[in-house]
Amino acid sequence: MGRYNTLRMWSQALIMLGIISMVASGFGVLAWAIGVTGFWPTLGVIFLGAPFVLFLASWPIAVGQLMRAIAGIGDYVDVLTPERPGAGLS
Repeated sequence: MGRYNTLRMWSQALIMLGIISMVASGFGVLAWAIGVTGFWPTLGVIFLGAPFVLFLASWPIAVGQLMRAIAGIGDYVDVLTPERPGAGLS
C-alpha cells in the first residue's frame, strides 16, 4: 500500500453502498412487479423497469472500481520515488 489508502477506503465504501443499493432496488422492483395489476404492466416492470433501476443502482460500484484502479495506478507509477517502476515517466 502506498499513499492512496484514503482513496481505497472511499472506493470500498462506495462498493458497499452499491451492493446495498442493488439489493434494495431488487426488492423494490419485486414489490413494484407485485403491486401492478395486469399481465402487460407486470412484463413492463420486469423487462423495462428492472434493468433501468438496477443499472442506476450499480453506479456506485462502477465509481468505486474506478477509484480503486486510480489508486493502483498511482501506487505503480510513483514519480516522486526514483527506485519505483515508472519513475520519471520517460
